[in-house]
Amino acid sequence: MQIIDEELLQVFQAEATERLDRMERALLSLEQNHNDKGLIDEFFRDAHSLKGVARLIEQKELEDLSHQLEDEFDKIKSGKVQITEEKVTSLTEILDQLRFFAQQVIEDQKREQEHRSEEVDSLFSQERLSTYSQSNEFRFETVRVETAKLDSLLQQAGELAVAQVRLKERITHLEHIKLQFEEFANKKLTYGSEKEEKAMANKKLALWSQELNETYKHLDNDCERLNWISQQIGDEVSRMRLMPLSFLFEQYHRMVRDLGKSQNKKIKLRTEGEDILVDKFIIEQLKDPLIHLVRNAIDHGIESPEKRLEQGKEAEATLLLKAKQTSTHVLIQVIDDGNGVNEECVSSKALALSLYTKEEMATMSKQQIQMLIFETGFSTRADVSNLSGRGIGLDVVKSRIESLKGSISLQSERGKGSLFQLRLPVSLMTTSIIVVRVGPYYYGIPSEDVTALHFFHVNDVFHTEGREAITYQGKPLSIKAMLDLLELPEENPIETKQIERYSAIIVSNGEEKVALAVDEFVTESQVIVKPFSSLLKRIRNVMGVTILGTGITCIVLNPYDIVKSVQKEKIKSFNVKKPSSEKKRNHILLVEDSITTRVQVKRILESQDFVVTTAVDGAEAWHLLQENSFHALVTDVEMPNMDGFTLTEKIRKNSKLNQMPVVLLTSLIKESEKKKGVTVGADAYLTKSTFDQDVLIGTLHRLL
Repeated sequence: MQIIDEELLQVFQAEATERLDRMERALLSLEQNHNDKGLIDEFFRDAHSLKGVARLIEQKELEDLSHQLEDEFDKIKSGKVQITEEKVTSLTEILDQLRFFAQQVIEDQKREQEHRSEEVDSLFSQERLSTYSQSNEFRFETVRVETAKLDSLLQQAGELAVAQVRLKERITHLEHIKLQFEEFANKKLTYGSEKEEKAMANKKLALWSQELNETYKHLDNDCERLNWISQQIGDEVSRMRLMPLSFLFEQYHRMVRDLGKSQNKKIKLRTEGEDILVDKFIIEQLKDPLIHLVRNAIDHGIESPEKRLEQGKEAEATLLLKAKQTSTHVLIQVIDDGNGVNEECVSSKALALSLYTKEEMATMSKQQIQMLIFETGFSTRADVSNLSGRGIGLDVVKSRIESLKGSISLQSERGKGSLFQLRLPVSLMTTSIIVVRVGPYYYGIPSEDVTALHFFHVNDVFHTEGREAITYQGKPLSIKAMLDLLELPEENPIETKQIERYSAIIVSNGEEKVALAVDEFVTESQVIVKPFSSLLKRIRNVMGVTILGTGITCIVLNPYDIVKSVQKEKIKSFNVKKPSSEKKRNHILLVEDSITTRVQVKRILESQDFVVTTAVDGAEAWHLLQENSFHALVTDVEMPNMDGFTLTEKIRKNSKLNQMPVVLLTSLIKESEKKKGVTVGADAYLTKSTFDQDVLIGTLHRLL
């Protein structure tokens, strides 16, 4: 197992730093107090845990050094070695080496992550040509920012602090009014003066009402001011990240020249709009997709000089990289004056790959047929080109663009050329979404991809071309229940509800539209969409996740996948529901004191549809076992407070828990330790040094 993404890399970095710092402090304290058993045990545990993490992420140098420290302190614990000044010096030198190798792991993993997307390019081109995508790391660690922008940001931060002080003052004033009201409520009326008491009460209530109204107005103004400042700061930070597209475009002149020569083609590259500013992350992520599109144009689109002359064209082809900007998006176009897309070849290939039937192909428009070239493994060439590879490029382009909340479209005219257009947001800071509810779940769709919110009656639904549809703007529009599309468990069948009309959200991918039936339109909201961990790779129909202002988790859907999914499926009637058959999920208790190991193993289990609860030691796990129900336990052995052996013994002695499967996952590899695991009642004993996630999953499935 290796560190596989940025999130886990940060977890490892934090854990390694924390443990090494603690070990260093313990070591220096032991120099003054040689016999502090607590410090010796703490150092030993940290060295042991660090060794376990090193094994888990397959870092031999880290493992060996941690093991060396563990051995030294094992001797100290047994009294074979005394702590001296010289011994402390030698141990701190080992700690320094550990820090060095831990930092190397972090730097190496960062380099690997940055090159991961570029590794795909090696599949598309011969060794000499692939250097255009892999020879130079394309990442901007810094961005030059004007001093005036920093001054503006600092000023806005100051205004934010002032606004916070105002809010605290308002809250203090409200607390004062609350105390006065409580005082008044508890005060007893004096007999004989009821009229005076009522008059005074009315006077006080009027005064408090006035104060509350004024405080409310002030709070409302302060909130508006805070919103404005937050928006200004967000906009300023977004602007600081913007870079001109010239950083991207200027790389391709040499590339087009050399690739053209390799194909015996004359090609002139032109660029327009290179001064347009785009978020630096988008620029970084666009390098590979544009390389694929340029290669595709040179290999598939642009003809040889001889063929071009025969067709009445100039011998030298023109390839244009053009950028245009709208209020919210940038459009990047790759335009060639080559041969264009051959729809007949595309149709034949789609049939050969069994992507669609003849009947389905017959209903497709010219645009839909052209877009089939973005299907996985699609290529109209019979031979394998050294330049474009084996037809596994344009699907990667589409996936990358959609991961950037963008879209790709194609316009092509046979014999005249092709235009690939990438539509991308200028910045990825925030996105406006329409929030809808489906049962207990909340989903968001980018507002820019929502054409309309529509209401319809069940009788408005009819069948056409094997799909269900409604009439929208005088034309049939495919419709599907979002519950069915996302394969959600159904709680209340729709036929049991007396609903006069249904809600549908009309979603567009730029060229085509579909309708999704939902339970309720909730709101429109400005959010930050967080992509899923790379461990999950790409999830069909899903773009990312966000937290709404109400604290509710909201899945943000990918409109381009949605349209494609609706059009490909033969839609089941959304008013005739399947009975719910939600799969039972096993609940695992994972006990591990190393946060890196805990996070990684938790991910592995959750990826296999287990529900996972974690504990940091045996004592916490034992408490959780008393309060909750679990199907199995996966535990480390060496942990503070209560180790895994003791925890397993307690489970086997408990009448309610003694049938629970227990899997020990540990760094301990001695035969005596394995025998002890069996003796205390463990069902399986797995070592981190030979860890295989398939073995762990297989073991759990067998025991459950």
